[in-house]
Amino acid sequence: MKKGLAALLIGTMLCMAACGGSNPAETTQASQATETQEASSAETTSADDTAADPYADLDPMTIHIANTAPDKASLNVHSLAFEEALERITGGKIQVEVHANSTMGSDRESAEAVQLGDLDIIAVTAAPMMAFVPEAAALDMPMVYTGYKMETIQKVFDGQWGDKMRAAFEDNGFKLLDVFTGDAYRQLATNKKLDTVEDIKGLRIRVMENVYHMNFWEKAGAVPTPLAFGEVYLSLQQGLLDAHENPLEVIYFSGIYEQQKYLYTNANTTLFSVTFSMNLDKYNALPDAYKQAFDEALQEAREASVKSYQDNMQEMRGLMEEYGMELLALDDSVVTYLQESARNSYQMLADEIGAEWMDGLSAALAAEQ
Repeated sequence: MKKGLAALLIGTMLCMAACGGSNPAETTQASQATETQEASSAETTSADDTAADPYADLDPMTIHIANTAPDKASLNVHSLAFEEALERITGGKIQVEVHANSTMGSDRESAEAVQLGDLDIIAVTAAPMMAFVPEAAALDMPMVYTGYKMETIQKVFDGQWGDKMRAAFEDNGFKLLDVFTGDAYRQLATNKKLDTVEDIKGLRIRVMENVYHMNFWEKAGAVPTPLAFGEVYLSLQQGLLDAHENPLEVIYFSGIYEQQKYLYTNANTTLFSVTFSMNLDKYNALPDAYKQAFDEALQEAREASVKSYQDNMQEMRGLMEEYGMELLALDDSVVTYLQESARNSYQMLADEIGAEWMDGLSAALAAEQ
């Protein structure tokens, strides 16, 4: 009887083991396999999230941009378009604050702050950058770009010659994020008709404190007067000046058209090129994903700025004509004379930064025409 009972108990235990009794070793292995699968799934999910949002693991940051342009000017439109695009592209991980209307100081003060790393980005025409990057003068030389289409000029800026300019900016602590033109030039506004070359002789014209511009007008026979822009309106009103040159937007937004009788819309004395520069060390420290976002935002900003200038140009010409300003065109002989008068300035610049800059620019423009 006892033997029968023992056999029955052993059989029952064997049956329980075969039918699902737990084995400690097997249980541990199964648990480890489950944990591995869950970890792998989590890693895959994380990788998918990063691919969908390349900025997910990046630190948020704020970028400050300074310019001296009025709110509606195309240069400030560029800064605002860059702000909107960069914040949208990065899902708000990068925030941008635009400081327009000289709220961060003059162009020169802002450029110096960027070079020192106290400010992130400056949006400015080429002329003020000459004090920090002497080669930038090639972007601002009189009569160099006259007669070329905007598309031709932009190809040169985006090509090998532009790469050389970008390298020059880097040598001086700046990352030249973009340089472009909206088909904008300094137009010649005067209170004296310029029918012939002789009419330029003795013309009292305001210029920036730029040795190349001053030399150009001197060689043309005019009397260039370096003057702060804020003093131009009153000097014209008091008859101390006959003329000045500025892009159409500047002439309109400043109200200077109220003190000028004639606007020569084909003078195109100097290209109004925009440079958008960041502190080089700050740019180099950006993650690659943020640099890519910058590139995308810059393209949108350039397009918005060019469109803004061209729209403004059409509207402002009409408004200035309504006010009584007469829009005229220089005779071809006068344009040719001005081009010849600029040649000495080119030699001055060649002596300063090397002949290859202007020679290379002329060759690049001719090749893209």
